[in-house]
Formats: sequence, structure tokens, C-alpha cells
Amino acid sequence: MTRKAVNIQVRISNTGQIRAGNPVTVSSLPIPPTRRLDALSDVDASTEVEGGVPVYHVQGDKYVVEALNLSSDITEIDGGSF
Repeated sequence: MTRKAVNIQVRISNTGQIRAGNPVTVSSLPIPPTRRLDALSDVDASTEVEGGVPVYHVQGDKYVVEALNLSSDITEIDGGSF
């Protein structure tokens, strides 16, 4: 399936009315089947635990499913840069 990026420009008046410069058609795309984490090639789920979360390990360049350990000495969680 090929998806095409579309540039849509709209104007919103001070009354909240939305006007599109060109007619806009919205359609739905089929939802792909879901996959389990352990089915992904870059995830090591051999240590799978209840409530586990994927944690990236740079040494193996994989995500490893681990229990999230939030001890009291953790004061900051850094989600990285995007």
C-alpha cells in the first residue's frame, strides 16, 4: 500500500468555523495486524516478565524486556531526544 503525503491548508475564523482552501476528503486505511513484542527482530523477550517494558541495550543493539525498577534513588527519567 502506498501512502501519499498531502498538504492541507485551512483557515479558522474567530467564531471557530473551519474553511479549507480545497475540498478535503477523509478516508480510513486498513489497520495492519498487531504484533507481539517478542515477534519483532530487534526485541529480546527471553527475560519476559509480568508488567515488563522494553529497555534498549546499546551493547547488543536490541530492546530487552525487563521489569521496570523504580527505586527511590531515581530522581529523573530521560526519554531521550526526538
